[in-house]
Amino acid sequence: MNGPIIKPISKTMMVLVEDFKFKAPFALVLDDDDLMQELSEKDHITIKAGFEFDGASIPRLFHSLIGSPFTPAYIEAALIHDFCCVNDLDGWVRDEMFKDNLRDNGVSTIKSGAMYKAVVAYRWFARVF
Repeated sequence: MNGPIIKPISKTMMVLVEDFKFKAPFALVLDDDDLMQELSEKDHITIKAGFEFDGASIPRLFHSLIGSPFTPAYIEAALIHDFCCVNDLDGWVRDEMFKDNLRDNGVSTIKSGAMYKAVVAYRWFARVF
C-alpha cells in the first residue's frame, strides 16, 4: 500500500489530495459507530480526499530532537491519528494505531515510544483541563 498523497495549504496545514485507505485494527473494524461501518471496506478504512490535518503535533522546542510535524516518516501516522480524533474514535485504539504506524514507517522504538507517550499525555491533559 502506498503512502498518502498530500500537499501544503499553509505553513501548518496539509490536505489529502487523493483518497487514502489504511488497514484498520480488528477492534476498530468492529466498532459500532455508524461512520466506521460506512467507511470500512472489510478491514480497510478510507480517508476521503480533501481531509485537512496539521501533521504530527510536535512543539517547536522538540523539532531538533524529534523532527518537524511533516517529517515523511510521521505523515501517515499523523493523518490517520487526526482522522480518528476528528471522528471521535476510541483514544486508546487511535494512539496504539499511531505508535504502530510510526514503527511500520521506520521510526525507532525509542522515538515512536516517546511520541506515543506524548499523544497519550495530551489526551489525558485535554480531558482534565
